[in-house]
This record gives sequence, C-alpha cells and structure tokens, in this order.
Amino acid sequence: LAGQVFAAAIPTAFGVWIDHFTFPFLGAVDLPPWIGVPITIVWIVAVMNMVNFLDGLDGLASGVCAISGLTFAVISLSLGKPDAAILSAIVAGACVGFLRHNFFPARIFMGDSGALVLGFTLASISVAGLLKTASTVVLFLPLVVLAIPILDTSFVVARRLKHGQPISAADRSHLHHRFL
Repeated sequence: LAGQVFAAAIPTAFGVWIDHFTFPFLGAVDLPPWIGVPITIVWIVAVMNMVNFLDGLDGLASGVCAISGLTFAVISLSLGKPDAAILSAIVAGACVGFLRHNFFPARIFMGDSGALVLGFTLASISVAGLLKTASTVVLFLPLVVLAIPILDTSFVVARRLKHGQPISAADRSHLHHRFL
C-alpha cells in the first residue's frame, strides 16, 4: 500500500490533481492543494486496487480497462485533450491485444503488476483528462465508466468483512487452489 501511495503521489507532484469540479446549479468549486492532492492520491490508489481485484476472472480486467480506455479516449477527444485521448487509446489497444490471449481459457495472466499499472494509468487519465474540466457530466463519467470495478471492489470488501477475512489477503477461492 505504501508503494501504491508513493506511485499515486508522482502525478500530483507534477501538477496532475483534482483542483476543481462543478456541481449542478452551484457552479465550479475550486479545491486548495491540501484537499485536492490527498483526494487525487486516494482516487488513484482506489482505482489501482479495483482493477487488481478484477483480475481474478479470465479477461475481466483487460476487458473493462479496454472499454474504459476507449470511452476515455472518445471523451478526451471531444473535450479537446489530445494527450489524454492518445494515452487512453494506447491503453485500450494494449488491453484488446492482451485480451486475445487472456480470454477463457487464459494462456497468459496479467498479474498484480499489469493490473496495478492499468489502474494507475486509467486513474491518472481520468484526473488529467476528465475531472479537471468544468463539466458536471465529466465529473461523474469516470465513476460511470469504472462502475464495474467499483461495485466489484465494494462487494469483495463487504464479503470479506462479513466472513472475518482480511481485506488485503489474496483471493484463494480459485478452483486450482482447492486441490493444493
């Protein structure tokens, strides 16, 4: 977790943080750095872990990230942010290429490193390319696009809390682990 927080702090050190957002009927709200930077770090770490939790099923993490990347690319282009659009398209293309080998039955696995990099990249794109605009739709769009990982993570945490399992422990409910 400390490594994830450190990685999430890198974009904020370069000025990529949530500095304002727009509420409907209220207008734009500017955030001071002492509020925006920690919110950005929490957002990036949360999305990194959400994508990592999705990596349990063949093709799920790469499929969701491909859809998210393509959606972010289209939205970033429509907002006139070509840098975020290009990076989003690269993420989508990489995920589609990887999905060919990761779809059931998977011949290759993403692992923690791949899932965390995808989560970090998508979270950073959502902050740099989408959340910094003064549009209400764009404020909620990353949450809508990433709704599957957010819901999945919420259910995993709730299930582990209900059964008294540690939240940070690896998932051992895969079929091949039952016979070991």
